Amino acid sequence: MAAYRRKRDRSASGDAAPGDDSFLDIVANIVGILIILVMVVGVRVGSAPHDSASSALATAQSHAEAEHRLAQLVNERDAARRQLAGATATASTLARKHEDALAAAERLRAQLSAAEAEVAEPDPEIARLEVELAERRGTADSLGDELERLRKTEHPPTKLICYPTPVAREVEGGEAHFQLKGGRVAVVELDRLLAQFKSDAQTQARKLRMLSDVTSTVGPVAGFRLRYHLERFETPYDVSIVTGNRETGVRLTEWELIPVASDLGETVEEAFGPRALFAAKVAQLNPAQTVVTLWTYPDSFELFRQLRAWFYEQGFSVAARPLPDGERIAGSPSGSRSVAQ
Repeated sequence: MAAYRRKRDRSASGDAAPGDDSFLDIVANIVGILIILVMVVGVRVGSAPHDSASSALATAQSHAEAEHRLAQLVNERDAARRQLAGATATASTLARKHEDALAAAERLRAQLSAAEAEVAEPDPEIARLEVELAERRGTADSLGDELERLRKTEHPPTKLICYPTPVAREVEGGEAHFQLKGGRVAVVELDRLLAQFKSDAQTQARKLRMLSDVTSTVGPVAGFRLRYHLERFETPYDVSIVTGNRETGVRLTEWELIPVASDLGETVEEAFGPRALFAAKVAQLNPAQTVVTLWTYPDSFELFRQLRAWFYEQGFSVAARPLPDGERIAGSPSGSRSVAQ
């Protein structure tokens, strides 16, 4: 419209040259286009920084949130690791305690088993006392029955047992030896064994020219062996100076009898039988010239009392030789002689 007014004015005045209107129209159009472009660019320039700042702000916030979340995850991971380490340590401690408890339970189980076995296993001493108690009760019952029978008898018989006056004397003459063990009596042929010893000792003494002592065994005779020990001796130098005589010889230090079996001998019933070794041995003895020595172990004291009474009735003097369990019949030149009553 402005271009049209200028064109009309110029036509009215008549000053403008031909073609100026077209040029002015073009310039006006270009200016209008530039104005429009400037406005568009301005609008874009005004809006562009705002969008970039919002985007940058949003990106920064997202990055901060991501870092915060990452930090949380790292903290949670570290906490989980610490919890796992604590749980592992606790599990190890519990495992050790469990193993210790199992070991303690096993020890207690072993102790309980040993205690049960000890309780279940009878004490030999208690068993022996029970047997002895039963025997004494049986004896008491028998004596009670006998007493009752004697009370009912109008003239009960009286039996008087007389023992020799208990004056002890050492055995000087012949001596017969018997072993009482396990309720059995065994003949001990000590004289025959000593005879073999004397013969064997002459041979063994030759070895003492090179040796200081020697041990040898003879037998068996009637179920026993005799083991003896010889040693070489010399007169001490100080004694030889005084006496003027330096002797060298052989002497017996000790001997012991070794049974060939643990159940040697005969019971009381067997000992007085027709083929008994005990009865045959006693038949060879003279009560006036022989003393009977009874080597007695603790389990045969009752048998000792029975045989002692029987030997007294036969006119023998009896010497008692108690022996502890596990000890053998033995002797030495320095030992004591049997004492008879």
